[in-house]
Amino acid sequence: MAEPYLSTSLRDFWGRRWNLTAGYTLRELIYEPIVEGRWIRLPGAGKKGKRPSTVRSIAGVMAAFSVSGIIHEYFIWRSTGVSNMEWFAFFFVSGIAVILESAIFSFWKKYNLPKFPSWMSIAITLLIMIVMAEWLFFPPVVSSRWSEFGVKDVTDQLIRIGLLQDK
Repeated sequence: MAEPYLSTSLRDFWGRRWNLTAGYTLRELIYEPIVEGRWIRLPGAGKKGKRPSTVRSIAGVMAAFSVSGIIHEYFIWRSTGVSNMEWFAFFFVSGIAVILESAIFSFWKKYNLPKFPSWMSIAITLLIMIVMAEWLFFPPVVSSRWSEFGVKDVTDQLIRIGLLQDK
């Protein structure tokens, strides 16, 4: 991870600073094939490197975030037997937030409005991420007791390799 706490936008957070491997994979396998018209037929197919239509961009962003949400739901269901779709909702809402942010940035640029200082952009981005995580990401971790499973697993591994002593 590349200092996600310094993200100046949601796009910066998800695209350049948080889980770079997942972001790259989702971009290559989901977003770009939709934007370039290799997966679904939508107006405004773009070639690699050219700006796609708004419809294609929105479809690509929502598909990538939805796939990420499905994968996260699978992980929590597989490890705990519980899935309530909150992680899917977290990623779906994150996709909507990225799209809204992009529209706001376009509006800001169109009317030549002044940029926010970096510290303010960072604070706004962190606030949005914290609110969304508290609302949708952390509750399933607590309600499914996944955090307890994780702590137990790490503790067991540390005991196994001799870094902790068994009580």
